[in-house]
Amino acid sequence: MIFKTNFPGADFWLIRKGSAKKLGTPVKEFSKEYIGVKVDEAVFVVGYAYYLFMYLHSLGAYRGFAKGTTNLQHITLEDCKLIFRKHFVKLGAGEQHRLKTRGGGY
Repeated sequence: MIFKTNFPGADFWLIRKGSAKKLGTPVKEFSKEYIGVKVDEAVFVVGYAYYLFMYLHSLGAYRGFAKGTTNLQHITLEDCKLIFRKHFVKLGAGEQHRLKTRGGGY
C-alpha cells in the first residue's frame, strides 16, 4: 500500500483532519487534504481494501492516534501506515492470497 497526501491517483482516500469521529473514514472523493491510499493489487483487491479500511474505522482504530484540539484533530501518514501494518501485514502469504482471490464482490 502507498499512503500519500494530495494524491489524485489513489484508489481511495482517508479523512485526515476534522472531528475525532471522522478521522480515518475512507471516501471515494479526492481532496488534497485527505490521505490517498494506492492498493497493491498483488495483495488486495481494491474494493476489498476499501471495506477493510471501513472496518478499521468502525473499530475506532484511529482514535488513539488523533492529535490536536477538541474540535479540530488530525492523523498523520505514519499513523495510517502503522495501523495498516498492525492489522493487515501480519497475515501470512496464504491468508493474503485467500483475501485476494475470494469471490463474492471483493
